[in-house]
Amino acid sequence: MRWFEPALLPGRWSQIGVAVIGTLLVAHVAVQLLIRTVGADGASAELASRFDLDLEGGVPAWFSAVLLFLCAQALWRLADRSASGKRRRWVRHERFLAVVFVYLSLDEMAALHEIAAAPLQAIFGTSGFLSFAWVLVALPLVAVLAALYLGWLRSLPRPAAGLILASGMLYVGGAAGVEMVGAALYAGSEANLDTFHYSMVVLLEEALEMLGALLFMSVITWMAAWRSRPR
Repeated sequence: MRWFEPALLPGRWSQIGVAVIGTLLVAHVAVQLLIRTVGADGASAELASRFDLDLEGGVPAWFSAVLLFLCAQALWRLADRSASGKRRRWVRHERFLAVVFVYLSLDEMAALHEIAAAPLQAIFGTSGFLSFAWVLVALPLVAVLAALYLGWLRSLPRPAAGLILASGMLYVGGAAGVEMVGAALYAGSEANLDTFHYSMVVLLEEALEMLGALLFMSVITWMAAWRSRPR
């Protein structure tokens, strides 16, 4: 088995996924340039509401939500395969992780994490990189989850485990790491939210999240198919 095989979805779905992500990123840049050229009203405002990566309810948010839900579906299918083999001990791990991804999918569309941001910022008086204070809760939860799943990760084929680790680093790096950079811009002045620099930080954040989710889905889908092969 070549190390990159778990990162390839059946058929051309990996290429299609990357192409869709690339298209959404280009659309975001195009919208930002259009707004700064002709102004943020009329058709340009309508396009921004559909393709700005920083807005909820648009096409990019919908795609990310679907991608995360497909990760959950792949994990549930993997757990079904584990239940009938030597990996029964990991069934609960895989089902619980599927539930986590269902929540992430819901959060992508409804921005549930942002509800906690203002109260946490008021309680802890955060600023700068921690202006989006929800990371104070999210990062410890990610650390706990990583510790709980260390055994599961070690039980996987090494290529798959390495790619899952890479997908997690991409996703968390975008969702929390790059988000903290955006928070620092926000802390300087709310006017920074309208700058091209801020929009490019958002682009990097969302690109890492989507690529991380696509990679994770690819690996889990591959493992479920691999376990289904006749021995």
